Amino acid sequence: MHTFKEKISQTSVTRSTAKLASAAALASTLLLLLAPSAFARLPSLDIYGNALRADGQSVSIHGVALPPTDDAMRFGATHANNAQDIYNLAAMDWLRKDWGIQIIGARVSAEGSNGFLNNPDANYSRVDTLVAEAIDKDIYVLISWDSAQGPAHETQARVFFERMAKQWGDNANIIYEVNYQPGAGLSWSNTIKPFAQNLINAIRAIDPDNLIIVGTPNHSRDVLSAAQDPISQHHNIAYAMNFIVGQPSSNSEHAPGDFPDNEQLRSNASQALAAGITLMATGYQIGNTFGSGSTEAEQLAQWRFWLKSNRVSSLINLIHSEPGSADASLYTNDLGSNVIRSLSWDRSEASNAVRDNVRKLNNISCVFTPPAHIQAEAYCQKQGLRSFNTRDIGGGLEMGPDALELFHQQGSALSTQLAYQIDVPITGNYTISYRMASIGNDGSGVLDVRNVFLPGSWEGFALASVPIPATNGFDSWQTVTHTIPLKAGKQWLNLRAREDFVWGLNWLDIKFASFDPNNTNNLTVQAENFINMQGIQTEATSDIGGGENIGYLDQGDWIRYAVSLPASPDGQYDISYRVSSPSDTAVIQLEAYGGNTVYDTIKLPNTGGWQNWQVVTHTVTLPQGLQDIVLSAPSGAWNLNWFDIAPKANCIAIECPSISESASIRIEAEDFSFMNGIIVSDESANNAVVGWVDDADWLVYSQDLPLVSESNRYKVTYRVARGMAGDGVIQLEAPGGQTVYSRIKVTDTGGWDNYITLSHTVEIPTDAQGIALFAPKGGWNLDWFEIETVE
Repeated sequence: MHTFKEKISQTSVTRSTAKLASAAALASTLLLLLAPSAFARLPSLDIYGNALRADGQSVSIHGVALPPTDDAMRFGATHANNAQDIYNLAAMDWLRKDWGIQIIGARVSAEGSNGFLNNPDANYSRVDTLVAEAIDKDIYVLISWDSAQGPAHETQARVFFERMAKQWGDNANIIYEVNYQPGAGLSWSNTIKPFAQNLINAIRAIDPDNLIIVGTPNHSRDVLSAAQDPISQHHNIAYAMNFIVGQPSSNSEHAPGDFPDNEQLRSNASQALAAGITLMATGYQIGNTFGSGSTEAEQLAQWRFWLKSNRVSSLINLIHSEPGSADASLYTNDLGSNVIRSLSWDRSEASNAVRDNVRKLNNISCVFTPPAHIQAEAYCQKQGLRSFNTRDIGGGLEMGPDALELFHQQGSALSTQLAYQIDVPITGNYTISYRMASIGNDGSGVLDVRNVFLPGSWEGFALASVPIPATNGFDSWQTVTHTIPLKAGKQWLNLRAREDFVWGLNWLDIKFASFDPNNTNNLTVQAENFINMQGIQTEATSDIGGGENIGYLDQGDWIRYAVSLPASPDGQYDISYRVSSPSDTAVIQLEAYGGNTVYDTIKLPNTGGWQNWQVVTHTVTLPQGLQDIVLSAPSGAWNLNWFDIAPKANCIAIECPSISESASIRIEAEDFSFMNGIIVSDESANNAVVGWVDDADWLVYSQDLPLVSESNRYKVTYRVARGMAGDGVIQLEAPGGQTVYSRIKVTDTGGWDNYITLSHTVEIPTDAQGIALFAPKGGWNLDWFEIETVE
């Protein structure tokens, strides 16, 4: 629903300073620190206090740890029909593109028939292959030594790390983990720490700078021992932690009950951070009970929130198992593409949760603003499809039929479909191209394109039906194009094949085509076509459609336009403005020429930059016919590309909710219609709350609202709790996010169960279709909220 951008906090913005120091520029600088590039190398990682930094900025990176090399080679050899050695370039490239990983782990087995002690050359080869590709793709790589016998093989471990440091130590991508999850019963001060120090000495003699991770006792869950007696002789040292969501799988080295309570683990880890050491979760795991109920999903959300809040980096273990086994979390599979499957045979819920968790930790969004070229694998939701390496021109990934899921679901009406979220900048006609293939050769395939403004369902209203080309297989691809009308704002574009037709998608491309020629009642005015003005300038715009925008407005500046308004039965018009501003105080005032009549004012959102464009709309009563109107700037500064005036719109695409005549309504937080990212928790038998709210999570409520205030002003009260320092933020908005009503800060209430009430007064239009709560800054629980009229 939202791609959140940090916005500058200011009471006023002058045209001489704000454009040079816009929020968009600052955000872009930070994002570039970790953004992959064909030219730039990754920044070096270093420790400052308890924080991991890249180029002086505090960061956290998240990805996956591949299975130990002994397992990878053993399964690759034994189950050749179903599994492949996943230490390969295709697997890592797929994880980078589909999961958005920023770090990958190579875990070298000491013992085992294919471990380092018995086959060092094969282990070197696998790690070298992975590291070289990680460097090429600008991904950090964690090189771990995994020995069930702890320090018994120190000589071999030293040989291994000296070879790694000589081969790869000049690259900032490299991170060493000298002892992966030391077993139970080993003393930190007497055994684990001296072993680690000896290996650190060997590495630092060759590589003086790159980050080194040290495992902690009891499978890296006893971080307090390291915090109380840290390694002080060397710099750039962090410590490993570990946890399991659900119960360990049967092939795990951990037994059920081997780990203390997750809440206790988080408490211990928080104490270790407070003591000044840096932590990294180098191999957390989804257990084999995930998906059996809501408990495990809530555990995963709790850990994600803790990792993000404390900026702790993480890698999740990929379990290497053969298909059909009851404890398989992920396994390798070769269906002509030799990549890791993103779904398991038995537990697709767990595997999808793993992918979703990594993407959320790395703040990866699936929202696209046209013009946009969207790779098929960048979906928000999917069903019956998975990613493959494509044989289409240009390579990369495609979304194709998930034969195993379809087989597992045979006998049920499983359709194949994909959903993407788009933020349409301007109401108009858009040309959409689909790069498709199918196994059919009779041209009978049909793709239904549907559009919904409220997410969470495959249903919506039909936009078009597109023929799926008959390519007779996935070696041949064709592009199908059509033009459809789209309304401005955030919405979901759902693609669904009729019946059980087998098809694939490589990419889709969305471009603005034209303003809607059938919308003859609308009057669209380009901002630069004014009669006269005071204080403004024109400039080239980077907004869709090109041309010019007006800008450089200061307080008191104005622009005069001549307009001829079409008839409106009740004299009401919807006026939409295409605006940009990095100001929190920008306002447009609509007046009759001469200044004696002020029709209305509208507060503009902080769009994050002078060329970051949004559409805002208000309803105004105006005389019809030829007249001069003025747009003035009573406060703040803003740019304008165009504005549109139309007779007040009727409800068309979405059924209008009825209007309640009561003066107030209380809505329980858990009674949402749709949501993203939150968890419902029962505080008691009769009271549920929503929590585990991350940045950019949201809730949509479609209940009838008491919108009977003549002034459109309402008091909104929230029952909230927050148990951490700093401020969370609740943003009240229209569903879809295209209209923001107001924000309110949620400060530390003294605990997650310590609820208080917060209120603010907002303006909500009488035709509001539901209410949405968005979290620019997460970290709050919500019990209920209440809306009441203010006269």
